[in-house]
Amino acid sequence: ANLGIQLKISDDTPPGTPLVVKYTISGDAFEIRYNDNQVVFTEIVNDTGPNLRVDKHTNWHWNYNGDQYYELNYQPIIQNMGTQPIFGATIVDTYPISTTLINCGWNWGPGGMHDCIIDEPNHKVTFIIDRMDPGNAANAFLNVKLNDEVSGIQGLDFVNQVEAPLEGDVAPADNIDTVNSYTGLDVFITKWLDDAELRPGGLVTYTVEFGNLNRWPFNGNMVAGSHVTETLPIGMTFVKAIPGWDQQNTWEPESINGQQVVWGWGPMWSDSAWTFKLVAQIDDDVLPGQFINMIEANNDRPIDIELNPDNNFFEYLLSIPFRLYLPLSSKAP
Repeated sequence: ANLGIQLKISDDTPPGTPLVVKYTISGDAFEIRYNDNQVVFTEIVNDTGPNLRVDKHTNWHWNYNGDQYYELNYQPIIQNMGTQPIFGATIVDTYPISTTLINCGWNWGPGGMHDCIIDEPNHKVTFIIDRMDPGNAANAFLNVKLNDEVSGIQGLDFVNQVEAPLEGDVAPADNIDTVNSYTGLDVFITKWLDDAELRPGGLVTYTVEFGNLNRWPFNGNMVAGSHVTETLPIGMTFVKAIPGWDQQNTWEPESINGQQVVWGWGPMWSDSAWTFKLVAQIDDDVLPGQFINMIEANNDRPIDIELNPDNNFFEYLLSIPFRLYLPLSSKAP
C-alpha cells in the first residue's frame, strides 16, 4: 500500500533547518520482527532559487530471451526541488565499463523530454528536458548488459554515476548520485535483544536476522547450502531457538559443541532475510560483568566470493550488573 502526505513548510523556517518525519506502524501480536515498523526521513530546507535533484536506482536482471546475459537496469529520477522553473535541464549518465548499452529513454515526466543522446565510446547517455516547473519530476531509464569477458565472474563492482549540473543551484550536493552494483553473494547476520532477566539463572531472548542482501540472480548454491553459528560466552547456556517461519516449533541445532551452537540452512536466496528467536540462560553461578555473544552466517561453497565479509558475523555485548543486597534490619521487642 502507498500513502501520500503533503506538508507545508512554515514561511519563517530558515534555510538549513532539518525537517524530520517519522512514520510508525503498529505491530501485530504474531509479527516475526518489529525493527522495521518505523522509518525516519530527514529533508533539509533549502534557500529560494533553482534546485535540481537527481536520485538513482538500479536492479539486476537475467535476460532469458535469445542470448542469455546479465543485465543492469538503471532509473534516474530528476526533480525540480526549487522555487523557479528550470530550462534545458541536462542529465548525463555514465554507465559502467565492461558493459554495453541496450536501450535508454523516459518512463514518465513533463512535456519537452528529448530522446536520449548516446555516446558509446565514453559510456555516456544524456537526457534533456526543455522545462521543469517547481515540483515537476521525471523518470528516465537505461539498460546495459555485462560484456562476455566479465559475465558470471563474482566479486566485481559496477559503478554508475548520474550528474545534473545547474548553474546557481542552491543545493549542488544533490546534483550527482552514484550507485554500485556487485556480483556475488552478500550474506549478512545481525541480532538484537528482545527480553532479558539480567541476573544469575535469568533467561535472555534475542532476535536473529540473517540472509542475502544482494539482488537476484545472485543466490546461494542449492547443493552446498549454508550454516548459522552462535558462540555463547562462558556463563550462558543455550536453551532453544524458535524460527519465525514456524513459531509453533523449535529450530533444532545441527550440533552443539560446548558454547558453539550450529544450525544447517539451505541456499541463501537473493534479497531475502529470515529471523528466529534465540533463548539462552545465564548460569546460576555467574558473576557480574560483560559477556560477548558472537553469531555468524556463512555460505558453504568455497568458490563463492563474498561482497562484504564483515557483515557475516555480529557481536552483541551483554552486561550483567552488580546487585547489592542489604540485610533486613530488626528491632528488638
